[in-house]
This record gives sequence, structure tokens and C-alpha cells, in this order.
Amino acid sequence: MNRAILFITKDNINPLSGGIDRITYVLATELRRNGCACFSAYLSQSHPLRIGDAVFDQETELTEDKHDEEVVNLIELHKIDVIIVQGVDALMNKELISLRKVLNTQTREIPLLFVFHQMPGYELVSIDNKFLIDHLFSGLSVKEILLQILLRISKKNVLKSLRNKYIVPYQNADRVILLSRLYIDDFCKIVGNSDTSKYLAIPNMLTFPHSDVIPSKKERIVLMVARMDEQAKRIKRAIEIWSKLPMEFGKDEWRMVIVGNGKDLTYYKNFVKSRDIKNVSFEGQQDPLPYYQAASIFMMTSAFEGWPMTLMEAMQNGCVPIVFDSFKAVYDIIENGKDGIIVPDGNMDAYLNNLVQLMQNAEQRKLMSEACVERSQQFSQERITKMWLKLFENVCKLVANVS
Repeated sequence: MNRAILFITKDNINPLSGGIDRITYVLATELRRNGCACFSAYLSQSHPLRIGDAVFDQETELTEDKHDEEVVNLIELHKIDVIIVQGVDALMNKELISLRKVLNTQTREIPLLFVFHQMPGYELVSIDNKFLIDHLFSGLSVKEILLQILLRISKKNVLKSLRNKYIVPYQNADRVILLSRLYIDDFCKIVGNSDTSKYLAIPNMLTFPHSDVIPSKKERIVLMVARMDEQAKRIKRAIEIWSKLPMEFGKDEWRMVIVGNGKDLTYYKNFVKSRDIKNVSFEGQQDPLPYYQAASIFMMTSAFEGWPMTLMEAMQNGCVPIVFDSFKAVYDIIENGKDGIIVPDGNMDAYLNNLVQLMQNAEQRKLMSEACVERSQQFSQERITKMWLKLFENVCKLVANVS
């Protein structure tokens, strides 16, 4: 059955910006291919409006003073069947509460879904003492460091605040969609109960078109694709690992290529320059696809992730990943030793040793590269779209029976 789907996001959708925007855009594209009509409503216009884009039948900015009226108009005009709130922060929680109040006034039951696009408890990562020590002399400003110290002092209040934040989706949404089944228990613990009936895991889908072809010539490139943000991505750790590579293992024949932009880019450049670290290049914001296709190895050293698209994109293009296990979903994505390497979080020596071994062994890289492409197809657009369509069918039946 064809359905009308309304996506609610913080900002207007820009598929080139990555993250929630790109995931929403690709999902809407696939739903349209399966006969659904897709609509977009957003709280603020942060990106230029696109011209001639046929993915969404209508895109609407919701204004604060006429919010409820505008939502009702969208629901009635387009006969909306399902509403999906794409969120992770307090603002989207507020929106979720507003939407629930609006839906409670409707004569027709409409499922309200909330997608949590992060690892549950990611906010606590920055309240870790080791984190403060690691970053005390890095790119953080004095203001940011003082904030971290204050957070440590008020950790109990932060935990209470987290519960208040996480309980909103549980209380207001018909279903809370998490990115991994391994996140369900963590979300429940923060909420403070063991009721898992409202939670469902649907991973992000691949965003590049399907291809079984591995680029024929992989270069000796170790790649990072990330936002230049030390607090979240810990790129300094990757650079430090690279700097410790023994010269006899062919570092002169290899290059480290870092793609992305962000507030800490200048800090990383100065770090590399001041220590005379060789063969590191910063490419800035670029289309990452040619880099994935050329690179042999992909590094990820993040402090936390939800379901990292860059990791999926690298594997889809046969770029073998080495990743810290700083987020549980990594075990859904990588089969350790077969299509990637998972390193205990913070174990820099183990990370370095695995990187050296992979750089030395061309045959291992080739086998793992092939396995990466095969593994990535578990998260193909076709498979993940079917999971969403099944969810729509089940939740529409659920609310119909309740009414």
C-alpha cells in the first residue's frame, strides 16, 4: 500500500551536507521508488533551497507562532499516514512533544516515529576524566576546558538531565528507532526502565549506488574522512599513530590523506607541521567517493559514533577499516579480522601494530577489501528500505487497532 510520509527535521534537507540530512534524503528517495509520497517539514532554513528536486512533494518551514496549524494543514492536505521525527537533541524533543499534542486532537490515528541518530549516552563521553587529560593541551579552548570541568563536578545533574531528555521519545513516540539492536538496553538504562516494547533497530543504509566492482587499482593511501572536531573524532590520535610508523615499513611509499572540514582543521595542520610529520595531506571538504575508491586503508579513531556513514562508505568501496570499539554498533558493521579490524578503544599500540601489519600485507588487504564490499551489502538501500516499509505496515496496524 502506498503511504504518505512526513519527515520532520531540525534544518531543511541538504543531501550534500551529510549526516541526518543525507540519510533522510536517501531514505525518502528509496521510499518514493517504492510508491510512497514523501514530504519534508523543518524548523529552520540553514541551507539554500534546492530547485527542481523531486524527492519531496513539498518542503515546508514550520514557524513557531503557527506551528500547530501548519502541521495540521500538512496532515489534512496530504493525508499523511506516518510522521518521522529525525532527531537527537533537546529541540527535536520539544518538537516531538508538540507533535504528540497535535496528533491527540486528530480524529485519525497517525503513527509518530522518532529516530535517535546517535549512540545512547554519547553525551557522557565528554564527562570522562581521561578525555579531559587527552584534550587539555589540544584544540579545546580555555572556555571549553572549563565547561568540561564543570560538567564533571555536576555529573549527577547531567545524568538526571539525560534521563529527562531520553524519556521524552519513550513517552511521546509510538516507536523509537535506534541505529543498532545493541543500543536498546543502553537507551532503556538511561530512561530508567526495562520496557523494550517501543524500541526497534534499523541501521542507516548505504548512500552510494550499489556496485560489486572494487576499484582495480588501490593506492598506498591511508584515508580518514571526518568532521575536523577533536572532541568527537579524535583525529589527533590517528595522526599520532601515523607518526609512529617505522620508516622501514614503507611509510615513504604510503600517504595519509585526511578529507573534511571543521573547527579544528587549523589545529591539526599546525600539529603536523610543528612535529614535521611526513606524508600527511589535508584535502578539506571534498566529494569523498574518489578518495574511497583510491585508498587501501580507512582509519577511524572517534570517541563515539552512532552508525558512521563514512565507515560504511569506505567498506562499500573496498577500503579496509581499522576502528576503535568506542561504539557498540561497530560489531554490527565489521566482522573483526575478516572485513575490517576492531581495536580496543584507546589501545594505541594495538592500533599501530594492526596498521603496520595491514600496510605490509598486500594479499591480506586484497582479501579483506573483497570481504568489505560483500559485507556492506547487508545494509543495501533495498534491504533497509524493506525494513522501513515493514515498520510502516506494522505500526499503522497497531494504531488502527488501538483506535
